[in-house]
Amino acid sequence: MKLKVFFYWLVVILMVFSCAKQQEQQTKDSVKFLKATATMVIGDAYVLKAKDPKQHLLKNGDLLFPEDVVITKESGKVNITVENSGILRILPNSQVVLSSLLLKDNGAAEQKIAVRTGKVVLGLKKLQRDSSFNVETPTAVAGVRGTSFAVDVKSDVQNAFPFFVKIDNKNVKTRVAVFSGTVEMYSEQKEKSVMVEPMKMAILDGDDFNNIKVVPIDRVYLSDFDELRKNVDLNSPDMKEISEEIQGVDVNVSAKIQTKLQVKTKVNKASSSQIEVKDNVESTEKVDKVKTEQKREGKYLDSGENF
Repeated sequence: MKLKVFFYWLVVILMVFSCAKQQEQQTKDSVKFLKATATMVIGDAYVLKAKDPKQHLLKNGDLLFPEDVVITKESGKVNITVENSGILRILPNSQVVLSSLLLKDNGAAEQKIAVRTGKVVLGLKKLQRDSSFNVETPTAVAGVRGTSFAVDVKSDVQNAFPFFVKIDNKNVKTRVAVFSGTVEMYSEQKEKSVMVEPMKMAILDGDDFNNIKVVPIDRVYLSDFDELRKNVDLNSPDMKEISEEIQGVDVNVSAKIQTKLQVKTKVNKASSSQIEVKDNVESTEKVDKVKTEQKREGKYLDSGENF
């Protein structure tokens, strides 16, 4: 009798275990990921797989998956094309985690990358309803619905292992430069946020959102975006839907605006310098005049001072 009871419960346990396995497999099969491909690799670039401490050389045509870490050295540049979404250009000395590339059952995409250090230029198509694309940094999050922008993170972990280094947020400087569309830059706790408009750049020192600055975009970022555009085949099937977004940014006009601003700044500085020199000359003349008058009055005859 006891043996029959034992076999009965053994069968029950095996059936439960089998059902759980089937359900787990069905869940895995139902989860879909957006296809991410390294479409251009220049110089030293590597990929670090989840649970694999070894860096693997990244090559043109390699597929990338969620939680993969792309690492570029001093000479490395990588273009990553994400299926039905856009393109990421990772510049030298960068560490970027492809945190999420999830495609939901309703067709909406949930995408997230983390820029631990370095610079990434993005050209994204307008996202459909319920889709999201977030770029996380050690001190902030940039949320978009389809736009062209750059994220630049300066920290001291360029040569460190991506997962086991604690970053001191006070020593991190984050810049978000927007070429088209609008980017919401907010703290991880979503307590404070800043909207960054086209041709503007937000600068965050550390994690203090009270001191965040929004200034005209720097020409360096315009050059980075222009380089992205020149190195992408906008007529390829993967790029057709975002080519209009990328082509819509007139870098030349923006560069001219920046040139005028720089010239105006130089003129203002030169004018200030001339005023300062003039004031110094006038002050010197006044001192000489006073000393001359005092000499005539004989105030310095006893001191032996020569004029």
